[in-house]
Amino acid sequence: MRTVKKYLRLIDILSTSRRTKEEICDRLQIEERTFYRYINELRNNLGMEVINKDFKYYIPKGADDTLKPRFSEEEVTYIKSLMSGRQSRSPLSKSVLSKLHQHSSLQALVEANEQQRISEYVQEIEVAIKTGQQLRLIKYHSSHSSTVSDRIVDPLALEVNYSYLRAYEAESGIVKSFRLERLGGVALLDSPVSIPDDIEKASKDIFGMEGGTAAVVSWMMTLRAHSLLREEYAGVSQSIEKLDDNSYRFSCTVNAWEGVGRFVLGLPGEIWDIRPQAFVAYLAAKMGRFGKKGDEE
Repeated sequence: MRTVKKYLRLIDILSTSRRTKEEICDRLQIEERTFYRYINELRNNLGMEVINKDFKYYIPKGADDTLKPRFSEEEVTYIKSLMSGRQSRSPLSKSVLSKLHQHSSLQALVEANEQQRISEYVQEIEVAIKTGQQLRLIKYHSSHSSTVSDRIVDPLALEVNYSYLRAYEAESGIVKSFRLERLGGVALLDSPVSIPDDIEKASKDIFGMEGGTAAVVSWMMTLRAHSLLREEYAGVSQSIEKLDDNSYRFSCTVNAWEGVGRFVLGLPGEIWDIRPQAFVAYLAAKMGRFGKKGDEE
């Protein structure tokens, strides 16, 4: 079911916006090779037209978008089982996916179902944090080890717009961040939390990075960059200053260059006057020339 939902989210992203490979990988929490596998699957096996223009991927809207393909009775049954979480694999998945990108209502249904699932996790986690109880993270899918397992953790906080749980894991002896969409379930345990006093309880920055040495970054940006920043990342409003109708100043503390760098590198020509110099050097190493507005020299 997890892979099918990844495809549904990818189809939704490509059908409604134009995104770079890095932006899509970040949204879906997948590696680059997985991204290319998904794109090839959409193109070669599902027959979808996926365009790559100016390093941004999208599914074009055709003239026949109003002619919605019909779902068979078996496909409808499969969709219902997917929504309820009962279906993991099915030979119907390809036929369903090949039609879904033309059905915005069904895309919305998938997203609503996912949000409802995450909301239920959040409620349970908040109870655990408030009462000081341990949690069992059921069938957590680790992107680092590519394993699925249950984890016993001591919850600390919900972060990044309630998409991550920061918690101490006794088995590994460190504080980790767990992405809620990678959970198969959450169970409240009777045992109380027991976090050693010497454990560093690091928190994530706005861009989802933790650890490292904190540093203040700032830049000027256009209205479009400002809108995308507020859309993509929660809690940034207090870090933005409006200068005029198309110019904004952003400044915040980050834990590492990687997270904030992904956002900045995705908007060439829309962000300038970047500071500090160490961050500019990081961007330059990633993408040649950067840090000037438009085509200014």
